[in-house]
Amino acid sequence: MKAHFSSHTKSSYDRAWAPAMSLIANELHSRGYSVSKDPDLLWLDEPDCITSDSYEEDDLIIYTDCDSRLTPFKGLYVSLQGPESGYFAIDRVGKWPYLEQTYNTIPCSLLNTDSDFYFNEFITLLKENKTNKYHNNSLNPGKDSPEPKDLPDNHILVLVSSFDDKWRDGWQRLGVVLNTLLNELTDPIVIKFDPAFLLTPSGNTDESRLEGAKDIMGSMEGNVTYYTGLESLHDILPKTKVCIIDEAINDLEPFMYNVPIITHGAPPYRKFVKQIYHEHELIPAIKDMSWFDHGIQYAWLKWFVMHYLCWDKKSVSVRLDDLL
Repeated sequence: MKAHFSSHTKSSYDRAWAPAMSLIANELHSRGYSVSKDPDLLWLDEPDCITSDSYEEDDLIIYTDCDSRLTPFKGLYVSLQGPESGYFAIDRVGKWPYLEQTYNTIPCSLLNTDSDFYFNEFITLLKENKTNKYHNNSLNPGKDSPEPKDLPDNHILVLVSSFDDKWRDGWQRLGVVLNTLLNELTDPIVIKFDPAFLLTPSGNTDESRLEGAKDIMGSMEGNVTYYTGLESLHDILPKTKVCIIDEAINDLEPFMYNVPIITHGAPPYRKFVKQIYHEHELIPAIKDMSWFDHGIQYAWLKWFVMHYLCWDKKSVSVRLDDLL
């Protein structure tokens, strides 16, 4: 048996990626796989079991930060994931939102709604430390996050991430959502841009990205409060009435605060929040939130973090038991 780590979409495993990939390589080696990599793949603290070699279609191929649409052969797909640095996903289909559970949703019977003291304590620590998903300290300032100025109470929160989806126009969808909210409701609206959307990896404003967003941001002036920097969701969500999320958003903080979640996309958790398909469903979903089941939302978070994601040798072993 041979497992091969591909450089198809990522040619180096740096401090953010190397620990996760090394855990996977060592676990595969312990299972009797010969483990190789593409010769051009740079690997920080590369495990001794790795050799540089080519691969064949029948090998177990490990890809990073992509999905099965983009690779020459099928394999396993690794992606970095929250709730904090060190967590990652191994999947048969791809990275978020192209996780296998998006298409083959887990049954509610697998969700444990019972209280879990240790998990609850873990979530409490994340909230107290204002920890986010980023494996880059410059984008994960924690308690040093700037306070969100002029944050209104009981607001509608819209989370915005990068729009690299060719399936539909993300800017157009955001415009429809905002216009619908502004025309039909009087609630204050807060827009939170993902830090990686308008900032450089060092946490500074990327002027070229900001230029591309100026038109739609200009239309928000006077109507919407928006945050484009390192303001923490942990400071915003305690004042949130309802959160509207596109499928590209993989922030888990809204689940930690038991905020009602509406999605107009198809994220992996779509069956456990309010999924709408067309714009006319948005306002009724906000006005009548009898659909909100905080127990199921929180149970999905617990399942996703504790039973799907990986973070150490044991969790990698359990996950590969499911996949291989």
